[in-house]
Amino acid sequence: MSGKNNRNLFWASYADLMTALFVVMLTLFVVYYNRFIQINASDLALERQVERLKADSVRNRAEIKRLFDSLNLFSEQNRALRSEADSIKVKLNESMRLERLETAMSIFDKSEYFVKDECKRNVIHPDYQPTFEFNSAIIPENSRDDLLKVGRELLGIIQQIESENEGVEYMIVIEGSAGRYEDEADNKKWSKGAAKKSYERAFALFDLWRKKYREFEEMEVMINGSGLFGKCRVSDSGGGNRRFVIQVVPKLTNL
Repeated sequence: MSGKNNRNLFWASYADLMTALFVVMLTLFVVYYNRFIQINASDLALERQVERLKADSVRNRAEIKRLFDSLNLFSEQNRALRSEADSIKVKLNESMRLERLETAMSIFDKSEYFVKDECKRNVIHPDYQPTFEFNSAIIPENSRDDLLKVGRELLGIIQQIESENEGVEYMIVIEGSAGRYEDEADNKKWSKGAAKKSYERAFALFDLWRKKYREFEEMEVMINGSGLFGKCRVSDSGGGNRRFVIQVVPKLTNL
């Protein structure tokens, strides 16, 4: 009888143990299942957040590209505006300097040695123009002193303009012209060598100035002979076209 009771007690204890294990396993299952659900939900939320971040990143990259494009466009426009402003500044400075030069050139109007022709060119005053012999380029002795005075006056004018206008260089144009004769035969004969002879006369004038005033050797000088042609010729009566035209052409530098 005692052995039967022991067996019954064993199975009762065994059933209680299995029940307890079942309850523990069920509890653990419920706990871990809930944890799995939470982790899975967190993973889903994290995946959604990653997707949102990816979408935001794409939008941000597009926005950054748009901003960079706008910045590049602005930089190009800024460079173009700056270049245009610099160009306008240069032109304005050049215009102002040319205006000052034009004003400075009016000093010729105050000189007794020069007059303006119809082309607004500086012509040596008739009182100081030499009278050449026919077909000759030799400056007459009685005209040399007067022409040296003209050269000294021209040199003084240029030096004054240079001192008042920094960064300006000059080219002096000495142009000789010839007059026609009333006699047609002499006129035809003279016209063949008039251009060459008027050039030789202009060179003779420059040579006279150069030997007296060495400053002319350091200047840019153009010698020209227009002969029986050219602009603003006057009546040949009285030898009005047998004259020298002196032009001072300014050249702006270091703009």
